[in-house]
Amino acid sequence: MGKNGKFFITIVETNALVPSVWDPYAYRHIAETEKLGEFVRIQKVTTSDFPHRATPFAAIEYRHFPNEHYLSFTLQPAAIPYEDKQPSVGEGQLLFGTMRAYLGNIVVTPLAEWIAQPNPVYFSIKSEFVAITPHDKLPYFWWFYLRSQSFLENLPVGAGGTRPRLQTKSLEQIPVAVPAIEIRTQIHQQLCALAQQEWLHYTQLMTTLETVTSLLEGTD
Repeated sequence: MGKNGKFFITIVETNALVPSVWDPYAYRHIAETEKLGEFVRIQKVTTSDFPHRATPFAAIEYRHFPNEHYLSFTLQPAAIPYEDKQPSVGEGQLLFGTMRAYLGNIVVTPLAEWIAQPNPVYFSIKSEFVAITPHDKLPYFWWFYLRSQSFLENLPVGAGGTRPRLQTKSLEQIPVAVPAIEIRTQIHQQLCALAQQEWLHYTQLMTTLETVTSLLEGTD
């Protein structure tokens, strides 16, 4: 492999090979490389791990995720409140889309007080996600890191025919290079404060729009 005029060959032991990661630079310091699974717990979002709980919102889907750099996402009121039987997650949960076309779809669910809901609040999940729980309890740092191009470029292509899905075990083995806990904490705190503001504004806007809609309907 050539880079900056230098050529080298990387020989990788079978037990060190990460599925679909063929970049030899990723293996140059394999003994020093840390894996995502060392920093987080990754679980499929199923009713066995995340049972149905009462929720005022319709199930979260990929289409509710913004395409730009937003910390919030669309929350639709449930058509029939509290009747959704999908698996549900709690507040501050990091969700990562596993279908290949949606691997950049990552959100953190808001806290109840940010969206004017009684505590605790739960969110039903319809599309395919994994729930990622950081051991350092800094979900907004990991929201930022898992959306980074350097991380996404190392993701396996997935398996499953015409709609490939990323497997949990493969995701756990992705090589990562994360900063010290002090820096991660600082990034998390800054993003968490921005997320709170964004969700408060979102909730105020939705409440105002509902009020205006009711007023207009009352004039018909």
